[in-house]
Formats: sequence, C-alpha cells, structure tokens
Amino acid sequence: MKKIAILFACAVPFVAGAQTQTGIQFDDSPNWEQVKERSKRENKFIFVDCYATWCGPCKQMEKDVYVNDSVGNILNQSFISVKVQMDTSKKDGAYQVSWYEDAGKIARTYKVNSLPTYLFFSPEGELVHRDFGYKPKEDFLGIVAEAKDPARQYDKLYADYKAGKKEYATMPYLINKSKMLGDKEGFNLLLTDYYNHLSKMSTKKLYTKEHIEFVASTIDKSSRQLFSMFYPDGKRVDAVMDKKGYAGAVVSKLIEKEKTYPFLAAAAKEKVAEPEWAKLHEQIRASYGTAFADRNLLDAKILWYIERENSQLVTQYLNQKMVTYGSDTTDMGEDFRMNNMAFFMVLQDVSDTAELNKTIGWMYGVVNRAKTRTTAYHHSYWPMYLDTYANLLYKAGRTEEALKWQEEAIKGAEEMKNKGWIKEHTLNYEKMKKGEPTWRIKK
Repeated sequence: MKKIAILFACAVPFVAGAQTQTGIQFDDSPNWEQVKERSKRENKFIFVDCYATWCGPCKQMEKDVYVNDSVGNILNQSFISVKVQMDTSKKDGAYQVSWYEDAGKIARTYKVNSLPTYLFFSPEGELVHRDFGYKPKEDFLGIVAEAKDPARQYDKLYADYKAGKKEYATMPYLINKSKMLGDKEGFNLLLTDYYNHLSKMSTKKLYTKEHIEFVASTIDKSSRQLFSMFYPDGKRVDAVMDKKGYAGAVVSKLIEKEKTYPFLAAAAKEKVAEPEWAKLHEQIRASYGTAFADRNLLDAKILWYIERENSQLVTQYLNQKMVTYGSDTTDMGEDFRMNNMAFFMVLQDVSDTAELNKTIGWMYGVVNRAKTRTTAYHHSYWPMYLDTYANLLYKAGRTEEALKWQEEAIKGAEEMKNKGWIKEHTLNYEKMKKGEPTWRIKK
C-alpha cells in the first residue's frame, strides 16, 4: 500500500532483437563487432541494454519506457541501440545464441553486476557512461542526456581522472555518481582525493553550505580528515547551515554505522533475547560523550525492535526520541522512514491514545516539511504522508480532523495523478465516514 513499488525479478522471457512499431528500434546485428562498425560508420553512440530473461525490471523497461515515442525519437536519432541477454535459456533463438560469447565478455569487461544495466559507448567504441535499475521515462532520458554530455559522462571522466587528469570542479558529481552506481573503488579513490583538496582550503572557503552539504552526504567513516568539521566542535557547521544539531546528525549517522550496527549484528548472531544496552551506551560514551550515547541508544533500540516487529516498543522509543530530540531535518530520507514507521507499526498495531497523539505531534512536522520541499521528488510524497497523518488522527478518535486531512490527501493524490493513491485514500475516507477501521484487524 504505502511502499514505493519495487519490481522484483520474475521469469517472463521476451525476444530481444524484435522490432517494434514505436519506441526504440533495436539493432539486430549478430555480434558486438558489427554493432561497433555500424556505430563508427554512422557516427552514432551505442546504447546497450543488458537484461536477463528472468529480470522483472528489465521487462518493465521494455513495457513502459522503450516503446515510448519520445524515447524512441531521441535514441533512434543519435544511438545504435542493442539488447544483450546476460543469461541463457532453452528458448533462446539464433539471435541470442549468436551473442553468448560477446555477452559474457561485456559482462566481465564492464562489470555488469545488476540488471538491467545500461551501457553507453562513444562512436569510437569507448565506454563513456552507465546506469542500472528500472527508470521511469524522464529519469531514463536524463541518463541518456548525461551519456552525450562530455561533462557528465561518468566512465569517461573517471578514466580521464585515473589517467592523471584532475578536474576538482567535476569531482563532486563523480563522487555522487560512483556512490549511486556502487563503485566502491572509484568512490573511495575520488573521495579521498577531493577531501584532501578541501582540507587545504582556508576556513572561510571550506565552511560554505555547498561544501558542508557535500561532506555531510558523502562522509563514510569517522577517520576521514574532514570529520573534524562535525566533531568534537560542530558549532561553525551549525551556524553556517543555520540549523542547530546539523553537525550532530552527521556524527550520529557514523556512530550508527561504526558502533550500533556491528553491536546489533553481534547480538542477533548470538540470538540473545535482549542486547546489553549498557555496554553499547558505554562504547559510544567513551568515544563521543554522554549526549551522543543517550541519543544513539534510542536509535539502536528502535532498530532492534523493528527487526523483531515489536510495534509497542518501537512506538515507545520512537516517540521518546522525537519528543526529546525532534526529527533530523538535514536528511530528507528521514521523513520517508518516519512515515513508514508511523504507518506500518504505530497505526497498525498501537491503540494507546497517548502514544498515538505523540506520534501525531511529530507526524505533522513530516507532513509540513513535505508540503514545502523545493524538490519535486520529495514534495511528491506529501499526499502519502497526509494519508498517514489523517489515519492516525482517526484512530486516536479525532474523526473530524481526520476527515479534513484525508480530503487533502485525496486532493494531493489527484494533483499527482497517482491512481493507486487516489483509490486508497478515497477508500480510507469512506471508511472514516462509516466509522470502520482503516488499519488491519488482528484475528
């Protein structure tokens, strides 16, 4: 219901190389060399769609994106497009069989580790860009545009960097792209180099919103030299960002990664009924002090009880955290996670009115922030958050308020043209009017 649709693999084979009347016209050359020869001859880029017969997202790209006329117009004009099947099947025809050897070479050479993977080559046959995963039309066209833009071609820029051509102005893009692509080697190499570059700046030049936001979003361990921006004294960061606790939120994320996760993993492996919370508190306190230990202990308990589906204790510690510390507004993904906990755990399983009202209190902030987000992506979640908020009000017995907010949730879904949300939010509204539960009823 509330989850963003994730398309899992299913065994639905399709015929690569088949021509469609609309959308992308895929080349039917029997091997990679012929594709490259045509590309060079016509001076066109190459788009390689790496797929598998069992891959659900691959099939969805075929159904939703590749058949689109606007996508076809752009790709057909500037690219030679080819489908390369990464697996083998008893149903494979002559076309697929002819590509077996080249498919294996492409997978090994270009490290195709997830499907679908999109590879883009220059007319000279040089890999210039890549991406992966299901992409809506606009996102896919954005990737195609990057592939043709010399300033955005990840693989080409990274190859130039490794050859000694350092352009610090483009490094933030490369670092973020390497992180998104899961290129751990590239990410670490680029990040270390760029952090070293930043560390040589004067305090005035370093402490800008742009630099702080970049470091906050990319720092992956407390041993990084720029960690000192946030700890032990992050006051300058908070002042520049005009947000008290900004630096502390960055520190807490690293504490979670370096101390909390390993501690909880060890406890789970030992199959203990309850972790030694005092031990974790002391580990954090010894490195970061009592304030960080207190806050991160609450986060650890929330994580532990989520895994054990103990909604009552998740709600208790979640509300305690929000009342004491508030939400981490530096991380827009935090609101999405908070909404999920409010909907899937608090709304579904908690009946205590006092706890429901505490959740309603901080959930209003989630709704309000989504409404005012400047990015369309994060603003788009607003109707979903409204639905959660209205349902919590309804369960707490505040029906009149709930109906008002649920009407807003329906309007928001209509503005987004999200048919699933429109149907779901309308159904919840009708249940509220009838006095029926909008949450699951345990049998």
